[in-house]
Amino acid sequence: MLTGKAKGLFEKWLNVEELRSDTVDSLKKHEAFYFIIKWLDEIGFVSQITTTYYDGYFFQWLINITHPIRSEYGFETREEALTDLIKNCDEILNRKQLV
Repeated sequence: MLTGKAKGLFEKWLNVEELRSDTVDSLKKHEAFYFIIKWLDEIGFVSQITTTYYDGYFFQWLINITHPIRSEYGFETREEALTDLIKNCDEILNRKQLV
C-alpha cells in the first residue's frame, strides 16, 4: 500500500503516536486502512470517499490538499476506491521533498 519515504514516515508515526511496533505490511487490511487514513489526516491529506449514482452506484475519492484532487473514474467498491486513494497519496508523498 505504501512505499518509499511515505512508508517510512507512516511506520515511524505508527510506532511513536500509536505505540504500535507493527509495519504497514504486518497490519491486517482493515487496520492498515484505518491507521493510514488517520495518519494522512494528521499530515494534512484529508480525504473522503463519496458515492455517485449513474446506472448504479460508484465510489469516488477526493484528497483535500492545497489543490484538491479527485479520482478520474468511479470504483465498484469502497475498498477499491480507498486502495486507489492511498496509492495516489503514496505517489504524491514520495515525490515531495520530505524531511
